[in-house]
Amino acid sequence: MGKSDRDYLGWRLAEKSAFLFSTNREAIYQRVKKTYDMRSGFIHGSNESITKNDRSNLQALVVSILRRLIELESEGFKSIEKIDEYVRKLKFKGQDDL
Repeated sequence: MGKSDRDYLGWRLAEKSAFLFSTNREAIYQRVKKTYDMRSGFIHGSNESITKNDRSNLQALVVSILRRLIELESEGFKSIEKIDEYVRKLKFKGQDDL
């Protein structure tokens, strides 16, 4: 995530993570958002507990995202800025046709 993404981190992280994948974007968005919200609750002292299943889901999610980033690097996206540009193009693809 770039420097301009510091506000609304959970939402932006979820959105950008979802656009890294061509399928199940809504499900990925929801998983990342939920996980980030759990992280925020833990860090800021909420009473919500994080279960073993939550940790397992988080681990699988992080592994999937890292694998996709590695794939993108092998496709020529050698910096986070290039990946961010790729995600932005996917996000607004076809918007000019509306």
